[in-house]
Amino acid sequence: VALVWRIVDVARARRRTASLFARYVPSSVATQLMEGGRAEELAAGREHDITVLFIDLRGFTPLSRQLEPPQIRRLLDHFYEYVCARVQAEDGTIMQFVGDEVFAVFGAPIDRPDHAAVAIAVALRLQHEVDQLDATLAADGLPPVRFGVGVNSGLAVAAHVGTAARSQYTILGDTVNTAARLVSIAAADQVIASAATVDAIESPGLRLIGQIDLKGIDVPVTVYQYGPGEPRGTITAAATVSP
Repeated sequence: VALVWRIVDVARARRRTASLFARYVPSSVATQLMEGGRAEELAAGREHDITVLFIDLRGFTPLSRQLEPPQIRRLLDHFYEYVCARVQAEDGTIMQFVGDEVFAVFGAPIDRPDHAAVAIAVALRLQHEVDQLDATLAADGLPPVRFGVGVNSGLAVAAHVGTAARSQYTILGDTVNTAARLVSIAAADQVIASAATVDAIESPGLRLIGQIDLKGIDVPVTVYQYGPGEPRGTITAAATVSP
């Protein structure tokens, strides 16, 4: 009897782990993790080489004042769906929705050597296809929106954390913090990516714009930009930075 209960408990634990991963990754990735027997190992915590994307709406606070609560919810739902469809189409991981911002990762929980190239391709696609989002919003009687994207690559720790009542899969480290700072300087229609991402790929479609001091980051970060206009931060030393 004890053996049977032990088997049942193990099966339940595995199902819970699979269910947790299924919240964040495409079903094909969750299935791959379970069939490969790696879900529990990765849930326990591991360092990955990843690329992080933050996608943040611009002008959302004043826009939300003009809308009724049900309209705000529908607008965010359409925005989330637009971003998630493109991230998960490339087996990216949706980590979190935070207000009008989406946090996504390539390279965890499953390692992939092309994480930087795929992340940049998705970031550019998000900006290139924004008319599709606008059309969806218009069909629902909602105004168009614009957003900025911040991208950074590097090592980070990924694990399931939390309590017995509530746990989540999360990514921790300076790689994530830098990406979060980069999205804060990305204006509408822009992608701002660090050299850590862009230097690892070919023909990214971004241009070198210089270095910037980011809050909480010890050294200036070399950044590249896609999109019109100026970033929302102060860029310096463009002429002294080698591509």
